Amino acid sequence: MFQPSNVVPSIIFDFGTHTTKAGFGGEGLPRFLCSSSVGIQKLQTETVTSKASDYIVGERNLLRRIEGTEIISPFNEDGFVENWEALEAIISYSSTQLSADLSTNAVLVVEPSQNPKKEREKLVELLFEKFDVPAIYLLRSAVATCFANGRYTGCAVELGARGTEITPVFEGAIVGNKSSRLNVGGEHLTRYVLSQVDEKGLQLNPFFTFRKKFLQDEEPVEETVQKRTFDIEPVTFSDMRESYLWFWKKKLAEDIKVALCRVNDQPDIDLNSIQIPFISYELPDGTLVEMGREKYSAADCLLDPSRVGLSSKSLVDEIIDVIEGCDSSLHRELYSSICFSGGTSNLTGLLEYLTVALGRRMHKVKLLGSNVEAERRFAAWTGGSMLATFGEFQKMWLSKAEYEENGKTFIHKKCA
Repeated sequence: MFQPSNVVPSIIFDFGTHTTKAGFGGEGLPRFLCSSSVGIQKLQTETVTSKASDYIVGERNLLRRIEGTEIISPFNEDGFVENWEALEAIISYSSTQLSADLSTNAVLVVEPSQNPKKEREKLVELLFEKFDVPAIYLLRSAVATCFANGRYTGCAVELGARGTEITPVFEGAIVGNKSSRLNVGGEHLTRYVLSQVDEKGLQLNPFFTFRKKFLQDEEPVEETVQKRTFDIEPVTFSDMRESYLWFWKKKLAEDIKVALCRVNDQPDIDLNSIQIPFISYELPDGTLVEMGREKYSAADCLLDPSRVGLSSKSLVDEIIDVIEGCDSSLHRELYSSICFSGGTSNLTGLLEYLTVALGRRMHKVKLLGSNVEAERRFAAWTGGSMLATFGEFQKMWLSKAEYEENGKTFIHKKCA
């Protein structure tokens, strides 16, 4: 970990709608990851307000409480926090897993680029009052994405789970109200995979819903012949909630998406005119999911939402419209610094496709994104980690003393 002697020790949080990332300032990648969805044990007639301590955080802990557990998200559809007790539970659990004392470390939070003022104030109040942190900074995720790609000016394209944000950044600050949001993200691709699995007549069975019973071969089998070596025995639960089962089914669908789905990086080729080989993915219960031409269709909802009945423009059109909406003096620099982050940016062939498609519309376009999948996925977190180690940045922290003197609204002055 890179930690200059004159730099305040810090912890970096990035609360994505899919994954929470946490780690120490100066490190290249987050040290701890956990699902941003949490569990809560509820009775059918329970109406008592939940406390932070009631929430179950982390997949291992969720597996210990299968029966009676509902899965919820702290975030609304726009990616803003609406359940603050659940977020408090995530912060507490993450700091415990890091073995970090928040009361002795400054906290930098990578926040949504268009995070409303009330949410910012609530987050500041939560961190100072509940966790007694000594200093706070809120960093817009688009700015962090550009920092991670070595740019102070650029167009950040953040492909998250619930949406895609396209945000112009000039000298470390978001450009006015020029941002755009596509309400299409990784979860839409995951739902497409689930629909394909259903059409094939297959079921996604999470690993805790069955037990493998291994078989013994009575006769030798030729090596070229594949033979299933186990049978499946279902495991039932008396009170497994639908949201719980859905959470784990989506996990399987995400694995299939990563393994099989891709973007046609040669848009001139009509996929209907060529023979496309099938590729397969084996589920934990031994079921094979095979995809041919349809493995390219999942990306359609991202590249051109109109193909799946959504009113949004194509991703290429949105990127161009955002840049063209800025002052003409910025166009050249923005087109040459289109920076990518988020898990969905790792979709096979996506950057290659966008390079071709944008290059045909505009000259001198340059897409920036690490060739290492983890670095591109966590680029916004990494940008925050980098900023926290800059000597010039140390005077920008909002201290506990400033908070107590000026109140929570002072965050808007310290973190524009």
